[in-house]
Amino acid sequence: RQAARQLDIVIDWGRYAELLAYDDETRTLFLEEETAARDAEDAKSTS
Repeated sequence: RQAARQLDIVIDWGRYAELLAYDDETRTLFLEEETAARDAEDAKSTS
């Protein structure tokens, strides 16, 4: 029960921060592509 609550919190914060998205049709949670691409570009520019 506690693990399910913690997972819900992580998902809620991930969606709030636009790191995670949910596809209603496939019922899948996934990493936002724009965020991942932006983070990769930021990491590349600071190296």
